[in-house]
Amino acid sequence: MTNLQTVQKKQQFEVFTTIQVPVSISIEAGSYEEAEVLASLQLHPHAIRQIMMTLINHKGEVVIPTIHDWNTDKFEVIEKD
Repeated sequence: MTNLQTVQKKQQFEVFTTIQVPVSISIEAGSYEEAEVLASLQLHPHAIRQIMMTLINHKGEVVIPTIHDWNTDKFEVIEKD
């Protein structure tokens, strides 16, 4: 017998979590109602083909998670200064 340590092969795991990320887009419109309609045309689930997310941790490492499910919540229109 030798004193060589047995090297264990690392396994691959899929780890799931939920990250809530409120988003906003800039819209040019004549009224709050028009802004909401224009935003819904861009952010409605049927208008979006793919969502991509990039995370950069404190070490500067880039993590690109797989997005399994998403939805669009209600719209809140705020006038910019």
